Amino acid sequence: MSSASLLLCNVQIVHPSGTLTAYRALEIQSGKIVRFFVEPEPKQVKTAHCLDAKGSLLLPSFCDSHTHFSEYGLQLTQLNLSGLSLPEALEKIRKKAEQTPKGRWITGSGWTRHAFGAFPTAQLLDEISTEHFIALRSADWHAAWCNSPVLEKLHPNEFSAEELPREECGRFKSVAFERAAKKAMALVQISAKERQAAIELAQKEFFKLGITETVTMEDASALTDYHALERKLKLRVRVVVYLESLDAAKNFMPHILIAAQHSRQQNFFSMARWALRHALCLSLLKGSTCRAWIFTLMRIWLNSSSSLSVKGFQFRFMLLAIKRCVVL
Repeated sequence: MSSASLLLCNVQIVHPSGTLTAYRALEIQSGKIVRFFVEPEPKQVKTAHCLDAKGSLLLPSFCDSHTHFSEYGLQLTQLNLSGLSLPEALEKIRKKAEQTPKGRWITGSGWTRHAFGAFPTAQLLDEISTEHFIALRSADWHAAWCNSPVLEKLHPNEFSAEELPREECGRFKSVAFERAAKKAMALVQISAKERQAAIELAQKEFFKLGITETVTMEDASALTDYHALERKLKLRVRVVVYLESLDAAKNFMPHILIAAQHSRQQNFFSMARWALRHALCLSLLKGSTCRAWIFTLMRIWLNSSSSLSVKGFQFRFMLLAIKRCVVL
């Protein structure tokens, strides 16, 4: 009698010929289908887990190679202005402001000037509230519709008149565009609890679509939230994080050290080797700065509970890294 990790019953799969084939059960061991059953009940298979697919179609899971994973999760909790006219959007924002404590952020996305008939203005949002920070990204992400409390946080001298339009009296004329829009949205304050909840929500939606792996564009600060979920065994999607710029790569190092304090040691050093190798090759860290990172990593490593064999392997890597520091 065989022992399967999973018995998937009443399921259909796509035959190589392109036709759908129904099976009474599939026996799965170590993540692989090892046997197909067409008889009514595969009683000869002993398994701790049996799942009734109820005639559903079984497909391989997918990898989405370019997402903004945590941002997608956050959008699911924010105002969705897609397809709304300007009066409809203003009413939706007004209701949100009534439900949101003063001093908090109100965020959203999805609006277009075509649906509105023209670009909206900060004054329209000011009429709703100047006691909240309101920042609403356009559907194409090239503009941000913000109220005055948000726009006043921007420094006009950093942007052209096209990026941050103003009237002659200095009052904000329209929305923020391009770099000014990106800077305005970057002002949004997101707590670790909110980001982690957003990641879990995005993960739930991805599972509905059969996506189990993704390459995501993230800010370096998101790394600690991903590791926090991993420690709680709540991160079930396989995630590869891409950083969007060299500046983000520089900011990546402090967050990798924070994550290291809580990560499993072997996982951490696999990540640390990658980070240090690329940081050194790109010369993102120079001289004493680089040595400081190396010695911090060594301190964490020496205090770890890793086996001597693992430590010996890691020690050779550390020596190579320190040798590289000397010639920087």
